[in-house]
Amino acid sequence: MHVLDEQKTVVTVLQGNNLDKQSCAERIKKIGHILHNGTQIYIAGISYGIDKPRKVEEWKYTFPGLGTYSGNGRVIQFFAIANEKGNCYDAYYGDRKPCPHGSEYPITPRSLVHTP
Repeated sequence: MHVLDEQKTVVTVLQGNNLDKQSCAERIKKIGHILHNGTQIYIAGISYGIDKPRKVEEWKYTFPGLGTYSGNGRVIQFFAIANEKGNCYDAYYGDRKPCPHGSEYPITPRSLVHTP
């Protein structure tokens, strides 16, 4: 998944586990609901070097209806996605409550893509 951050650069968000076709379709549907029903999207995950300056890269990604933007050298291992309305999807536990599951990866302003 590619995410356009607040500085108009692209962050790559990855998840390492494999899904069957039905699980993949379910995840896309639930994440789509979060994206379409919120204006503030939060992504929880782990990234090494996320606090270092962005590097504008040569590769680009096109967001339909928004335009084409450069990568920023950042990759996040995906754990959860949520919006300000409380809709949440956990990479390993789906939308079961609590979401995100457990307290290891809370979704707070510090887990935004644009961590200060």
